[in-house]
Amino acid sequence: MAKATKTITQAMQYPSRYAAWFTTTQALFNTVASFYFEVITAHEQVLLLSSHKALHALETLTHATEETPIR
Repeated sequence: MAKATKTITQAMQYPSRYAAWFTTTQALFNTVASFYFEVITAHEQVLLLSSHKALHALETLTHATEETPIR
């Protein structure tokens, strides 16, 4: 049986000087999300892993260290 839900929306009210911060944050988030989407598209097997193992795999693919150079 379907369960009814109620959504409450409220407009954010903030000083106008913060608008540029929100815009910059959104652009940065979109850039990062796009980057990881491309990485996952190139390495689709990551989607078959558990969350913990997928995080480790993505870190290995995108962040070079002495122990894990980027492949």
